Parts: sequence; structure tokens; C-alpha cells
Amino acid sequence: APTCEEAGVEIRTSLSDPNVKQTRAVPATGHDWNGWETQTEATCLLAGVETRTCNTCENSDKRAIPALGHSWGAYSALCASTERKVDGVVAISSPLTPSKTIQQASARIISKPFSAILRPFLWFVNFLTYGKNGNKNAAKCAIKSGVPTLLIHGDKDKVVPIKGSAFAKANGKNITKLIAEGKGHNPYNTANAEKLLARLFSLKDFSEFDFKGATEEDEEVMRAVADFISEN
Repeated sequence: APTCEEAGVEIRTSLSDPNVKQTRAVPATGHDWNGWETQTEATCLLAGVETRTCNTCENSDKRAIPALGHSWGAYSALCASTERKVDGVVAISSPLTPSKTIQQASARIISKPFSAILRPFLWFVNFLTYGKNGNKNAAKCAIKSGVPTLLIHGDKDKVVPIKGSAFAKANGKNITKLIAEGKGHNPYNTANAEKLLARLFSLKDFSEFDFKGATEEDEEVMRAVADFISEN
């Protein structure tokens, strides 16, 4: 009889002559795997392990879960990619520069002309505080690093508007982009999760708030991140 991995053989005998027989191969059935189960969780630096078992023959199979990588913030990760040896960068909703982001945020309060006047002052403050690293351009760093880089941005992001983001300005052979349509600053969440989060800061009573729903992840976006990490 066939097994999961080896073919079987069928034999038939002639009714008129018992010495005459025919044989034919029966294809292997293939494994009937159950679902993957995590045996070792992945960490920032170390890969994890998933296993599965065949329901027929009880053979087991395993595969690696990619290491998660450090979460340093999108802007910091892009800028650090020129200073540290990394295999790749995933940057979600990254600003272009700190001063540009503050300018965009302040424009909603003091108008665009006044915020534009304010930007050189913000640049100077960053320079005095952090030196030459205080005003790095994240898009230029992403291009300069040359490492595989995945940029993800929501087209409805009001915190870091896409027009003034690293996503808008970074272009190169090492750059992959994913636009999350209809999403705001947390495009890795579902649209419903973003709506719940938007309500969070206006609540006084959190006892009935749906925290699980507010952290529901967008499967398509997270799969793109997982595939990118696996490939790089």
C-alpha cells in the first residue's frame, strides 16, 4: 500500500493464466499535515521555530519564524541604516525630517505661512541638541544605505502626511513601497482598529473600551512585512 512518501504497487492476475500478472504503481498519498504550532517564539535577534505533524504517519516538519528585528521607530531605523550593518529595514509612517514633521503639525494650528517661518528655528534647535544627526533626511538615508527597505504609509495619515514623508521622497532599487489605502498613522491596524483608537483619547471611562479590537492587525499589511523579512 502507498504511504505518505512512498508509492505502492497494485497487482492483478489473469483469470485464464495465473502466471500472467500485471503491476502498476499507486502514487504516494502525500502528508496530511495539521496546522503549524509555535514551539519557540521569535525574538528581536533570534528566529523562532514552528512545527507540524502528519495526521496519517505522524512524521513532523519544522520551519523557522523570522527574527522580528528591533523596533526603533521608523525615522530612527532609516537613519541608523547608514551607521549600522543591517540586513534590511521596515519603516512604517516615517517622517522625512523632524523639523518637517513639526512644521506640518503646527500648520494646522498657526497656519502654513507661520509654520514655514518657524521651520528654520526648529532645525537650529535640533542641531544644537543633537548635532549633525539632529536633522537627517530619512529618505536620503534609505537610499544611501543600499539595504532592502520596505516603506509603508497610510494615504490618510494626518500625523505624518504622506506628502512630507520618507515614503514620498525615497526612490531607489533597494526601496519597496506599500501604500495602505484609507489608513491613517497606524496602517498595520485594520480600519476598524484605527477608528477605535481615534475615540480612545476622548473617553473618560475605559471600562467598556474594546482594546482587543483597537489592536487588530491588518492581515495584508502584516503579511507583506513578514514576507519582506523572510526574503531579506
